[in-house]
Amino acid sequence: MGSAKAVESIVVDVSPDDFYKVLTGYEEMPTFIEGLEKIRVDSREGKSVVVTYFVTVVGRKIQYTLRLSHDSNREISWKLVSGEFMKENTGRWQLEEVGPGRTKATYELQMGFGMLVPGAIVTQLQKTSLPKMLQQYKAHAEKKFGK
Repeated sequence: MGSAKAVESIVVDVSPDDFYKVLTGYEEMPTFIEGLEKIRVDSREGKSVVVTYFVTVVGRKIQYTLRLSHDSNREISWKLVSGEFMKENTGRWQLEEVGPGRTKATYELQMGFGMLVPGAIVTQLQKTSLPKMLQQYKAHAEKKFGK
């Protein structure tokens, strides 16, 4: 079974509360995250949200469902409910105020795959896709809430 682990941070010029709004605005994400075709919010109960993601990865359409826990407006964690090719998908966002109207957003991800996944795909996820996704969140948040 192949696996990938990544931790990446980015500083965004919006408040933690505003960045949290972007992270929890699930239905809006396909408008600014490349490869994310559609999102379906399956249920909301208290601080828990079940979301199905429809994505295109290396030219292949897949879907997976996560249970996200809104532990606070500074942390969101998730676990895999079901997914094609994935045996594990856990992670979290942590938001830290680093100045007036500035947020350090840290994204942690651990994925396990049900089949052998080529090292090139794991490397692409860690070195290219994750930083690009963080830049897309940053650009959207700053456009929406920046001064």
